[in-house]
Amino acid sequence: MRKVLNTALLVCVMIAPAFSSIQFISAPLTPASGADTVLWVQLGLSTPLNQSFNATSVNSLAVHGFFANVSGGTTCEVLGSSCFWPQAAGFSLNESLLWTESAAGIGSGPLTLTFLPQFGGGAYIQSAGDLQFTGRLKAFNGSTLLGSNTVTSDAQGSPIFLGVLASTLQVTGLEFSMTSCNSTGGACDATDFAIGTATIFSSTSSPTPEPATMLLALGGLAALALARAKQKIINHQWRTNGCI
Repeated sequence: MRKVLNTALLVCVMIAPAFSSIQFISAPLTPASGADTVLWVQLGLSTPLNQSFNATSVNSLAVHGFFANVSGGTTCEVLGSSCFWPQAAGFSLNESLLWTESAAGIGSGPLTLTFLPQFGGGAYIQSAGDLQFTGRLKAFNGSTLLGSNTVTSDAQGSPIFLGVLASTLQVTGLEFSMTSCNSTGGACDATDFAIGTATIFSSTSSPTPEPATMLLALGGLAALALARAKQKIINHQWRTNGCI
């Protein structure tokens, strides 16, 4: 019976989808080799958005956006005249943001962006509140969750970068959200936040990370190589035991 159970377990391991390791990053990659961008100004300035919307990157990648709440969202300009969002590190002057708040003032996060398989992507995120918040990024391949990561801002609630990097073309979706937030006004809505220009690590060339990020990526690849070596040993033992 034990041999039968072990064989069944090995079969499950062998037929599971194989995805390479991913690394979550908290700073944009530099230089921006292989990086594409999605500018939200294409959706209009201070423009109400439906729950589902479409955009196109600078390099013509089709991007589909989806707000969790049916009320939809809004575009907002940093220090704009009709929709004012404060300027802070990570958000440039007059940059168009994607705001998860409807024209009626209803929070609509999380926000999901989907596209054809890429190396990854990310964006700066900031709470509509004015104090510390925690942002979360989930990375997907289709409906399969590749991983998630949370980052907490400073006490002033400055924008934070949420990003993910894979070694192969496997990331097809990014979900931005907040797990908590604070405001001097008291109550804070964790579904109410904005993201800046989205960066997509495109399929044209593999992006080059900063030194610290490179060390993380190399560590992940080393772990993957070790896992593959262990799998080869298991397969050899399986054959030796007469399972094949």
